[in-house]
Amino acid sequence: MTLDTTAPDRMKWLMLALLAFLWGTSFILMKLGMEVFSPVQVASLRISVAFIFMLPVLLYNGIRETRLKDIPWFVFIGLIGNTIPPFLFCLAQLSISSSMAGILNSLTPLFTLLIGVFFFSFKSSMLKNIGIGLGLGGAIMLILLKSDGSLQIEFNVCPFFIILAAVLYGIGANNLKIRLSHIHPITTASMLYVCTGYIGFVILFSTDFTQVLQTQPGAWNAVGYIVFLGIFCTALAMIVFIYLLKRTSVVFASTVTYLMPIVSLFWGFIFGETITAIHLLGLGIILTGIYLTGK
Repeated sequence: MTLDTTAPDRMKWLMLALLAFLWGTSFILMKLGMEVFSPVQVASLRISVAFIFMLPVLLYNGIRETRLKDIPWFVFIGLIGNTIPPFLFCLAQLSISSSMAGILNSLTPLFTLLIGVFFFSFKSSMLKNIGIGLGLGGAIMLILLKSDGSLQIEFNVCPFFIILAAVLYGIGANNLKIRLSHIHPITTASMLYVCTGYIGFVILFSTDFTQVLQTQPGAWNAVGYIVFLGIFCTALAMIVFIYLLKRTSVVFASTVTYLMPIVSLFWGFIFGETITAIHLLGLGIILTGIYLTGK
């Protein structure tokens, strides 16, 4: 099965906007889920829901383009790009806001470029290097400064979970583009979750999830948030991203990171999170860095 790689302008912008909304919304949904469940339970339920949704999709669509030698890559990319990051995001949001998580996650294209340069022979330039430096500098500023501009005295490991997730996304995106570009997007997305999503079930039912579900007020509402997160912001968003990546370019697809923090800041504001000038300044510096790396 082949794809027309020339997406109409209207369609590619619609896909970009939809992807930004879905991924930008995921941070507040994780926070709402963790009002009842633990970070591990939220992440593992999210992965389990994506697995359940993707399994019939894979069975219907088939694996015709998939070769036996592709399977290890599906497992590897599924683990580092789809299974581990949800746990890192939930752990991070124990002490940072969903808005902050969304801003730091915008570092993903910078790490994607760095990994491409060091391990996949991508070409860099002075402008790209300046962009990487600016982006990382903006992240460091957000981590080290309080909302009033004073220096953070106590070390907080939680923001570094988001940065680690961005690094893993960068590794996954590079390998996805290079190793699995010959496979249809729906097959690719469904295989990524089917090959590793069962891990979510194993972890979920090793916790007290069922007891919390039966005894805690608001548990079913929290499950609803996580189910939406797993189906729309995880499984369907991955399909949209792979379609966008195949039909346009890596540079265009990466522009979703300009829009995601805006969505996460919007939801953070709606749900009463404090958004300060430091947040906006750090976001501006990071996005300037992303812009330069795309030149």
